[in-house]
Amino acid sequence: MKNILKPRQALFLLICFVVIALAIIGGRYFTTLENKVADIEGLRTIRPPRDVNAMVMHEDRLWVGGRDGVFEIDMDTNTVIRELNLPKNVDLVKGLVVDENQKLWIGHFGGLTLYDLKKDTFEDLDVLQDKRVNCLYQDAEGNIFVGTWGGVTKYDGFEYSRITAGDGLLHDMVNVICQDDGGGLWFGHYVAPSGGISYLLNNKWQYFSTNEGMPHNNVTSIYQDQKGDVWVGVGLFYEGGLVKFEKDVLEWRIKDVYTKGEDGLSGEKIRSLYEMKDGSFWIGSEYDGMTIVKDVQEIIEPKLKRRYLTEEQGLAGYEVKVMLEDKNHNLWLGTQNGITVLEVKAIRNLFPTR
Repeated sequence: MKNILKPRQALFLLICFVVIALAIIGGRYFTTLENKVADIEGLRTIRPPRDVNAMVMHEDRLWVGGRDGVFEIDMDTNTVIRELNLPKNVDLVKGLVVDENQKLWIGHFGGLTLYDLKKDTFEDLDVLQDKRVNCLYQDAEGNIFVGTWGGVTKYDGFEYSRITAGDGLLHDMVNVICQDDGGGLWFGHYVAPSGGISYLLNNKWQYFSTNEGMPHNNVTSIYQDQKGDVWVGVGLFYEGGLVKFEKDVLEWRIKDVYTKGEDGLSGEKIRSLYEMKDGSFWIGSEYDGMTIVKDVQEIIEPKLKRRYLTEEQGLAGYEVKVMLEDKNHNLWLGTQNGITVLEVKAIRNLFPTR
């Protein structure tokens, strides 16, 4: 009898383990999809490229960069025109910017490369102390900032300068850069537990981290909405959230913090943020697709105000890294597994009464 019971007990324990595991995973998955949208018309997928870290629009073209290289896409036809024949040192593209001279700046893990759109030529720039580029950003004045593992390099059209921890940054690892409408610069660090945000305005610094109430110190995205509030996405794996900042006289302060469990975000770690011209707010997660609210101010409303978009409805990949709205108000979503293009009619179907 003992020889019979032992295998049965083992089988029973195995079944219990599988059921519990599926319950945990399933509970997590279906909670995320509680207000999922149905399959929507007007959604297209573009592959290649697959891995997408950066996108920039220039005229009727979209330039896309990532692990697969740099691609030129016709936004009118949603077709890939070509893949650039990049120099051998270009590896893992993390940022793209087109300057006023029609040169495409390509930030990658091997440094900084310029591609002349008119002459079809490349130029490697030896101006970075640390060639591991995390991001590129162009401010309202046309200055170009390069965020690296070793601080920030700024190009003002004439010369290069550096901003490091010695100048006031919390840390030299700068993952994301954003300028607000007051001219202040937000530098997001990704080095938890010592990360956070360094804010620079008029040569004065202000800092934010978990000490001030952020849910995590790894900063993935920074975005200022049309009403002037600044939103910051943070997290690592299954920890993180969304932080709302508001201006308090001369300084910024944390207004609210939103998470998956408390506020119905699709996932814990926020990966990207974007507000369309119609006011809808799009929140990309690391593992769980998109959370969408009709108006950025409605994020504080009940969860039923949200919509979720995942691979089940046609999203190219679960990790949405970058978003752009084109001149026709279509939304382009760059993921770890291709590009999703949401046409206007598809966006309207998310909120039928809009």
